[in-house]
Amino acid sequence: MRAPYNPRMEAVAVLGDGRSLHVTGRQAQALRALHRAGKAGVNAAQVSMWALCLTQYVQKLRQKGVAIETHLVRFDGGHYGQYVLSESLQSLEVWTPSHKLKKVKPVTGQGQRVSDSNSRSQNRGGKNG
Repeated sequence: MRAPYNPRMEAVAVLGDGRSLHVTGRQAQALRALHRAGKAGVNAAQVSMWALCLTQYVQKLRQKGVAIETHLVRFDGGHYGQYVLSESLQSLEVWTPSHKLKKVKPVTGQGQRVSDSNSRSQNRGGKNG
């Protein structure tokens, strides 16, 4: 089952060069996924529950100044793109209308995923499943 689309999800990031960026909807989700994945990056299969057009979300983030690399991963029968933030974000804050502002913990090492309380709190309380 696909994760519900919340067009009001928002994120504010401070990029590596100090510029501030505000994004909403799927771009906010994509930026959060890239930040949480760290150097391991993300691909479309990993976020297929909600990201039907990950390439499009990445392209829009790039147009807004977010440095994102595409690593081509080859396999028998084809290839796919693994998207990785080229530079660390100084900070990232993500929120939805039903939750107060949550700071996302920074990635602590290569390939380690760090969960944030925002995604877990949405699944508590019985209303959201």
